[in-house]
Amino acid sequence: MFAERFRFHLESDDFVVEPFHLVALEGREAIGELFSFTVECQVARSDDDVEASALLGTKVCVVTTFEGLEIRRFHGIVASVHDKLEPTADYRSYRLRIAPQAHHLCLVHTQDIYQDTTVPDIVLAKLRLCGLAPSATEMRLGHKYAQREFVVQYRETDAAFVSRLCEHLGISFFFEHEAKGEKIVFTDHADGFRSLGEARFNPAGDFRDVYLLELDAQLVPSTCIVYDYNYRMPLVPIIGSAELPGGGRGGMAEYGCHAKTPEESEHLALVRSEEQQSKQQVYLGASDKPSFYAGGALDLTNHARMPEAQLLLTEVKHQATQPPAGRSGDASYRNTFRAVPRGFCYRPARVTPRPRIDGLSTGIVEPGPGGSADLAHIDTEGRYTIRFLFDTAPSERQKASRPVRMAQPHAGAGYGMHFPLKPGIEVVMAFIDGDPDRPIIVGSVPNPLTPSPVVSKNLNENAIRTASGARIRIIDR
Repeated sequence: MFAERFRFHLESDDFVVEPFHLVALEGREAIGELFSFTVECQVARSDDDVEASALLGTKVCVVTTFEGLEIRRFHGIVASVHDKLEPTADYRSYRLRIAPQAHHLCLVHTQDIYQDTTVPDIVLAKLRLCGLAPSATEMRLGHKYAQREFVVQYRETDAAFVSRLCEHLGISFFFEHEAKGEKIVFTDHADGFRSLGEARFNPAGDFRDVYLLELDAQLVPSTCIVYDYNYRMPLVPIIGSAELPGGGRGGMAEYGCHAKTPEESEHLALVRSEEQQSKQQVYLGASDKPSFYAGGALDLTNHARMPEAQLLLTEVKHQATQPPAGRSGDASYRNTFRAVPRGFCYRPARVTPRPRIDGLSTGIVEPGPGGSADLAHIDTEGRYTIRFLFDTAPSERQKASRPVRMAQPHAGAGYGMHFPLKPGIEVVMAFIDGDPDRPIIVGSVPNPLTPSPVVSKNLNENAIRTASGARIRIIDR
């Protein structure tokens, strides 16, 4: 692109942008991540009534033009402002970091519980809570996702929670910038990524079009196995596998993936194989095309070794400069990108940490459906309804848990032990494999409302006392 014909400027309905002259732009977009752009601005001292903190949270747009025609917009909100505080310069200098409106997900760190809902519905609920309108989100999903009985957000941001849920199922998200704002798009199939059309490869040395393209290839496992255990169907093997064409001799086996049926495990195994395939061949390139964005697909032309290359851009880093205010000179723009072949469904890498509860947690037995203040509901499998004390919802909206099993000292087919718990009893819970979504009651503990039957005044007793007052005592002299 001829540098002297490229320009970029700010637009906003939330503050006056005319005093702001942009001199530099850097940004990064990647599938499965929130984008971030940084712009360097100059404001003449005579126009400088800018209060830096007043810009925070305002909506803003960077518009790029070529020969006066608009090429692309980068919408977002001002997430941070850096004021260089020059005392004497003719121009004040500011650095604005622009992030999507979904950046508000990063500002919420909490615990939450979702029941009997799907992951896409959880994601939409979180996006609505951070203020995204329905028109600012799009679900381009091809797979029908099963309901999850119990999903826990634990000591993590809303952004991390949404990211790890999507990564687990192989759902990608990216941003499309339209005339009025950015839109976050979620997809789980190859056709969910829109085409950018043709892009010409031009190795002539004038840094135009796509002027650099390299390939990184690596060995990946040839087999992906996903398996789990569903205690509701203890004799049914929950296992699925998928082969990866061109994989190495290795394999990977994942246990505890929350698959409830063999069909779910087969689908997750396919997702895992496509996740590995997404790392098998990665193209590294550079261009002068501001229209390139993560999640855009392109047809590369004019490459001698790749005559019909179809690529999906997975990451784009933008860099642009233009002369300071009051000076003439050339502007510049370039980007570097990462891409993968389009012959399969791209799956995001599972990089967001999953929270673990390696210790114990406490909860309260709830009456549950059909129960009363004096008698807890125990379902046909002997399970209890528990209110988790870490749930941050107000008490009137707190969500009792799914039915939770209670560990017993003795169990079997038609025999075993069980001392029923009453509503209000405090219980201690462990989590299978540390997974917050898989609680199990390991015991009950006393507190001032439900004291122990053995205390200091009868410490020589070994006692069993029922709620109706029936007692068994063994007294040590």
